[in-house]
Amino acid sequence: MMRDVLRRTYFLLQRWRYRLVLLGKNVRWGPGVRLYGGIVFKVGGRGVLDLGGNIRISGGTYILADGRMRIGANTLVGSNCILASLHEIEIGDDCLIGHMVSIRDHEHEILAAERRISEQGFREGAVRIGDNVWLGDKVTVTSGVTIGENSVVGANAVVTRDIPPNVVAAGVPARVIRARR
Repeated sequence: MMRDVLRRTYFLLQRWRYRLVLLGKNVRWGPGVRLYGGIVFKVGGRGVLDLGGNIRISGGTYILADGRMRIGANTLVGSNCILASLHEIEIGDDCLIGHMVSIRDHEHEILAAERRISEQGFREGAVRIGDNVWLGDKVTVTSGVTIGENSVVGANAVVTRDIPPNVVAAGVPARVIRARR
């Protein structure tokens, strides 16, 4: 009995701890957001984080917003994901994001061979994920990609090009394998 009370109190305090970290002028927090386990939020100086209502974010997830990031209402983010924005990431409403998914709106420049890679900077491109999209486990979404609404991206896919609405895509690199009815 006492153990259950302590356990519930612990989880309640964990949720409030994250809420206190997030409260700030660059963070909008919708009603009913649920956080499970250790989640790291980092909102940089020019970063803006907008969390819609009724979102669930699982443990081990890193949300790094040095740019603009919006996660729509009723979206589920699985455990151990990395959502990193230097420019802009927009995730629609009613999305399912599987475990260990990586969504980044930037990548290292690698063109100049005479310079070290660490000195070449980043190439940025907005990432847009439409409403009602399902990203399977371990999907990687690269910069400058748009995934259309009602689409499904299969597990372990690497999305390097735009995915149209109402399709199923899979593979490395991800390509459309069939339409959704």
